[in-house]
Amino acid sequence: MGMGYYIEGLQQQKCNSGRMIARVQSFFECDGRLRGFTSIVHGEGHLLDGLNAVFFTMSDGENLDFRENICMAWGARFGQREPLTATGVIPDFDEGHVYLGYATVFEDEEFLVLCHRQNFTISEWF
Repeated sequence: MGMGYYIEGLQQQKCNSGRMIARVQSFFECDGRLRGFTSIVHGEGHLLDGLNAVFFTMSDGENLDFRENICMAWGARFGQREPLTATGVIPDFDEGHVYLGYATVFEDEEFLVLCHRQNFTISEWF
């Protein structure tokens, strides 16, 4: 998995996403539905360490959790400043370096393994 580095909409370089921990600061809704959260990223030696982040589901998020029903593809944006927030929209960064990518968000690696097993078992039936 990788992420692109953009300045003013132009891709500058690609980087390895690696393993990170995102400490939730606040959850947000869009169109009256839970869609994601803002956080600060922690990952010693990681390119994104210390950056602000916005993680958002590609769907409404109402049937997802961070345990048994994990969304495997969250949109992810990272920036040097705090994201702009407004009621009913997904927060975003309006200036500075912004990293864009996708992430899998889960509470504990045990739940990620469980989710992979469940998805594999279900797919065996089709």
